[in-house]
Amino acid sequence: MLILHDDPFPKGEPDAQRLVRVMAGLFRKPTEAIELAEPFGFDVLALPDNLSPIDRWYCIFEQLAPKRRVAECVRAARLKFPDNKEGTFLDQLLAVVPDRMEVTPGFLPWQYLGLFDRVVESSVLAEHLFERLRDEILRGLYENTQWQEEMIQWAPTAAVSAEFELRKIAATKPGGNRGAIADVLARLRPALAGRSLWLVLRSNDLRQPGMKEKLGQFLALWGQLGMEAPPPVLCVAIVRWDEGDLSLQEAEPIAAAAFAQARDSGLIAIDPVTLSICDVSHFDEWQWVLTKFEKKVDQIKFDRLKKSFTAPFRLSQLKDRLAEGPIYT
Repeated sequence: MLILHDDPFPKGEPDAQRLVRVMAGLFRKPTEAIELAEPFGFDVLALPDNLSPIDRWYCIFEQLAPKRRVAECVRAARLKFPDNKEGTFLDQLLAVVPDRMEVTPGFLPWQYLGLFDRVVESSVLAEHLFERLRDEILRGLYENTQWQEEMIQWAPTAAVSAEFELRKIAATKPGGNRGAIADVLARLRPALAGRSLWLVLRSNDLRQPGMKEKLGQFLALWGQLGMEAPPPVLCVAIVRWDEGDLSLQEAEPIAAAAFAQARDSGLIAIDPVTLSICDVSHFDEWQWVLTKFEKKVDQIKFDRLKKSFTAPFRLSQLKDRLAEGPIYT
């Protein structure tokens, strides 16, 4: 059964019940659960008061299931807790995808591409960009630094302030997040030294009122962390999830204006790199990811799919090819 893809959410299934218990254990507090689920379309106003952590996650998954967003929510949890003992179980659930895409009301194509989706594509891009930054620049300056990576759980609304976002990061570090923001930054600076934090935004998030200002304020606060050896590195990725979202060309000036807000804060920005189409060379990386997830690739079908693309292509073209049949089991 496709626990992460079924509608309604199959709460009677043992794996679904185990998933709910895992999520309830990872995100016990209402605020923690809401911060994780809200970016995937969860309506906090529909969440009853005084629920137990388990009932709260049943409520969240029952709301996300019709939107086909359960898998994305679980993937975000997996990224936030990479070393959790239940990681293998979550990986097994995430590795199961429908053999064929089912066109349903509100169909969102990237949700059905399994490991061939924009989440993975952007992750592969981000991984290689940071590897280049790390190998060609940072390691030359700080030879023995490991550069541990973290994902920022960003609320895609201006109702949550930039300062609160930074305090959320500080809450997980020595010294905590209490006190004046200047004191929080002073304690956070050494805690983030030699770490790279990823802030992934959907391009449509930048359409929301106040989001450009919030991003600029967050960048300015980051700049106030000051110099450290090795420094904390913030990687900002803006991803166009759907054809109806803001194009990268439309999102670029908004992002540029946000970075301009932080110009005088001490932030050192590196020129952005844009990927607006899929490249044929990504297939090799995708095959590696499939293998990592212990999927058995049909090499003949995989090679045939790869050879059918001879130039950069749109995600919709890949979606159509994958709908013809699975290439892995």
